Amino acid sequence: MLGLFIPADNCIVSLVVFLLVLRYPGVPGDQVVHRLGVDAKLLIQNPAFLLQRRGITEQGIYRYILTEESVDNEAVTKDDSSRTVDVYVIDEDGTLKVAAYVIYNENVEEGKNDGFTNSYGSANLEFGKKVTGNQGSRDKYFAFTVKTTGLPDDMVFTVSGEFDKNPEKNDATKYDDMSSNNVTQLTGAQLNAGYTFYLHNGQNVKIEGLPVGTVYEVSEDAEEYTATTPDNASGTLGAESVTMEFINDKEGTVPTGVLLTLAPCKVPETSERIILFGELYETASR
Repeated sequence: MLGLFIPADNCIVSLVVFLLVLRYPGVPGDQVVHRLGVDAKLLIQNPAFLLQRRGITEQGIYRYILTEESVDNEAVTKDDSSRTVDVYVIDEDGTLKVAAYVIYNENVEEGKNDGFTNSYGSANLEFGKKVTGNQGSRDKYFAFTVKTTGLPDDMVFTVSGEFDKNPEKNDATKYDDMSSNNVTQLTGAQLNAGYTFYLHNGQNVKIEGLPVGTVYEVSEDAEEYTATTPDNASGTLGAESVTMEFINDKEGTVPTGVLLTLAPCKVPETSERIILFGELYETASR
């Protein structure tokens, strides 16, 4: 069987499956189908099968046309051109053997070709936390859940950003277990199910390389704070990366009219103790 795929520089997904079809013009309807993932190379995995399938009984050069079938993934831009493959068959001590192969452009006169190049459109999803107000805790952790729809379960995405990998509970935080922050990668299955991060003021999370067309939603438990949710907290990823900031505000009323001066008072004639605003004072005899 023959198969070929060479990824473009920005093709970072390792589990997209491509279908290549090899046709021999001399045998109508006859074809070899091989499913390939990214990083697959041109292989003659079973020369004997190739020879038997083609009905090849003599040495010679056999020409095939290699094309790529449509890909059911809107993030992938497929290479629509075909390639010409010449297979060199020799007779070695009475046994036919595939000795070599050469890949050309669709038009052989244009020269050799390395294979197909598909591009993969991707974007990043980033969300951050800001706390405002005179009663807003800057070290309180808030729970954020990011959820996607339709990602292949085994796709892997890098997680980066400025956040604590091992956050510790403090007096302002209600969560005991925040270990889900200790992650550098997430799978499509985890994101489709919904994944939770814990952020405090000034922190952010970035999920890199999501396919164009991914449906996403980022939500937060703002607790008793007044929340401002960004307009792009949910939507569909396009070619541009998405950045959003969640703002929580908490204000308190500062009391006014506190008595700051004391009326004149009689100075004790003898030593005694006086408690003034919770402080203990000793007075001396006059």
